Amino acid sequence: MRHSACQAALFGGGLLDWYPDETLFSLASRYHVVSGNLSAAATCMRLFGHPQRGSQHDLPGRIDEFVRRTGSLLGAAHEIIDERTLLPFYLPLRTEEEVNSARSSMRGDSIGSLKYRLGILTSRFRAHHPLKACPDCMAEDREQYQVTYWHLSHQYPGVWICPVHNAWLLEATEKANGVGRFLWCLPSNDKLDETFPGQHLESANTIDYVRALAHAAQAWAALPPASIDARRLLDTYSHALGRCGFRSASGRIRLEGVARAYAQAVESLRMIPELTALPSSEHESKEQVGRLLRMPRTGTHPLRHLTFIVWLFGSWAAFWDAYCRAGESISGRPVLQESRTIQVVVDDDNRSRHEDALNLLAGGYALSHTAKIVGMDVTTMMAWAAQAGLQIKRRPKTLTSDVKKRLVDGLRRGEDKAQLATLCGVSLVTVTRTLRTETGLQQAWHDARYQAARERARAAWRAATEENPSLGIKAIRLLEPAAYAWLYRNDRDWLNAQTCDIPRRVRGNNAKVDWSARDSSLADAVRRVCLDLANRGCKISTIQHIYQHLPELRPKLSKLERLPLTRQAIETALRRGKRFSSSHPLPF
Repeated sequence: MRHSACQAALFGGGLLDWYPDETLFSLASRYHVVSGNLSAAATCMRLFGHPQRGSQHDLPGRIDEFVRRTGSLLGAAHEIIDERTLLPFYLPLRTEEEVNSARSSMRGDSIGSLKYRLGILTSRFRAHHPLKACPDCMAEDREQYQVTYWHLSHQYPGVWICPVHNAWLLEATEKANGVGRFLWCLPSNDKLDETFPGQHLESANTIDYVRALAHAAQAWAALPPASIDARRLLDTYSHALGRCGFRSASGRIRLEGVARAYAQAVESLRMIPELTALPSSEHESKEQVGRLLRMPRTGTHPLRHLTFIVWLFGSWAAFWDAYCRAGESISGRPVLQESRTIQVVVDDDNRSRHEDALNLLAGGYALSHTAKIVGMDVTTMMAWAAQAGLQIKRRPKTLTSDVKKRLVDGLRRGEDKAQLATLCGVSLVTVTRTLRTETGLQQAWHDARYQAARERARAAWRAATEENPSLGIKAIRLLEPAAYAWLYRNDRDWLNAQTCDIPRRVRGNNAKVDWSARDSSLADAVRRVCLDLANRGCKISTIQHIYQHLPELRPKLSKLERLPLTRQAIETALRRGKRFSSSHPLPF
């Protein structure tokens, strides 16, 4: 009872309340100081009912327990999650089911695999969300509140410039890469790395890019969960690419040109450690941009969308205006997206004529007369009418009713256009024109061909697995690569169900890794970091001091027997430190 009364006095008496833009981790760190607890575990136990869980600075768990122990004086669980943690940054493109599942994980006993389910661990962007602070904000907070604290708007991925002071943010040396993982801390000069990510950026355009990215990340995080429609987002991208000249006259997106321009734009951004996952070559750019221009099968890290948005639109405001105006009015669809619905692309120049033509046709005007009025080809008029669901009466020419019926029936069955042209004795152009101008026929043709392709792929995969029951999945994939690729892209649930009983061959990890090249590269990186620390007067006494500034080293420590040059570089650095602590021995 005495403990509960103390808690109520701290939180209910005004001693501890939310500061503007403060994170949950920041308030808990201030509580740790005010309460006088000697250990971080004691504070975590009092606030979250567990000695460690709840101490995460980005996506903490046990929020329900925190609300119960603070008597709901700091808000309800959903308010704390949505307003004081990083979770909202990952929710705008998620479904309602995924949003509810993520919130439940944070309210429950442990967040479990939440970072994996959000796609953070597999995104190649850093998953630990380094704590960041603005020196100018710290000075103002110290003057106004007599204490510094962590601002939520600084913590979002992609934010490296303070939106208030236009100053570079500094990264904390604690709560990163396993250093001080369960500790409570507040921003202070001695706990912040003196270097900032943009110190090597010289281009004003690149710095403007980083600044625009910071504003975009904060605006993205402020959106309601599940508020971005993926289809509408693709429409917005497609329309903007068309205005920028990246779409051909037929409506096809010129992916090579987009990839080349995007790779050049983000090349300098990769100097920021958090953004090294951005494409480093035109080939990588083509793969990443291609995924952005298709309907997503799995969650895409918001940073990929945000960097693309800033490159394509220049600012969040310009993107959001285009997205809000997109809606259902944009009939164009990126040809790249994997949809079986093929629609006629209507450019901005033709949009008014498109609307005028449909109004005239709906009013009873003849097709040829309408084409003359709006100045378009008759075939285009026929395609627009079919797309809008308008039935147009046409005068029969060489295509007799019997031939046309046979042609339409064959197309509905999904038969090949060239074979139908030969069978019916007409040109391929006639077949294509019929396909495009008969209402609903094009969709029926694509659906039929899709079903036929699925049956062929399934049959090929079944035959391969039945004829080779002792082979693993990889070997069967080599026997039927086309069938596997088609099923993986278009019928993955069925494929996964079929592969459950196939024995998996056990093989060593990293079989194709060039360990020699990796060892040389990592050893050079260790020496550069150690030299930089030495020039700044920092003594390297433990291995933690090294991987604090070289995050990619930590996951390689268990493989040092395969990295002799890296091991030698670490040992040399620790010997020179002269204060090597036996409490942090090398793991070999």
